[in-house]
Amino acid sequence: MDTGDIILKAQIPIGVNETSGEVHDRLKVLGAEILSETLTLVAVNKAPHTAQDNDIATYASLLNREHEKINWHKPAIAVNNLVRGLNPWPGAYCLHNSAILKIWSTQVESTVDEEVLPGRVEAVTNDAIIVQTSKGKVALLEVQPANKRRMTGGEYARGYGLKPGDVII
Repeated sequence: MDTGDIILKAQIPIGVNETSGEVHDRLKVLGAEILSETLTLVAVNKAPHTAQDNDIATYASLLNREHEKINWHKPAIAVNNLVRGLNPWPGAYCLHNSAILKIWSTQVESTVDEEVLPGRVEAVTNDAIIVQTSKGKVALLEVQPANKRRMTGGEYARGYGLKPGDVII
């Protein structure tokens, strides 16, 4: 954990459906600009030094396989954020018929609290699989069965026999 002084910093908004890969690509450009400006300030001995607030510093643990598994007992927003945060690597997953199904793209369909079974397939459309969470529904837009190509949720459901009422874990 780096607790040294800050010379320059910048913030960017994160789009509601933006993945960590997309944020990474934007940050690498911004980071290069900030680094160049920082080096210029250091070279002329005009770099500001602001102490970090160690009380708000956080430690990010390494990701493990358990972090990647979708927990349908969480709200739809949390499931959507997990998928976005793990795209492009390592990817979120769930199990269908005991086989790993990577989930690459989702969309929150609703955030209504309902008394139903989390992980239950509520609907299948041409493009998506709608899955119930503990609070709301999420659409699985892009999925990938083990050792297969990526496909839409609808293609997967049709090809692998997933239908409303089935439960994925």
